[in-house]
Amino acid sequence: MNWIVGALAAAVLYEIIKEWGWKRGYRRVDESIDEVPETPGVYVLHFPGLNAVYVGSSKHLRTRLKQHQRTKPGWRTFDWTTTATEREARNLERRLQREIKRRRGK
Repeated sequence: MNWIVGALAAAVLYEIIKEWGWKRGYRRVDESIDEVPETPGVYVLHFPGLNAVYVGSSKHLRTRLKQHQRTKPGWRTFDWTTTATEREARNLERRLQREIKRRRGK
């Protein structure tokens, strides 16, 4: 499940990003998605009204974010990081989801 709902989801996410030392980008949706690289990676969409985040991975980050822009209205900001391979992106996505759920449960 990619949806992680709860008031602490975003705060926990930022702790993890800082701790893991991600080379990350943080953009508002109204800024250009074209600045995101077309490489494998992990992204997190923030839905402020729902206190939720959506964690996903993709072989082509920019293309996937553009698809989400059309199909998932309501997100305002997003984080992303690149990985060397699509497999690494999927593994990082699962690890991030588990870690957010674990820390939120404390």
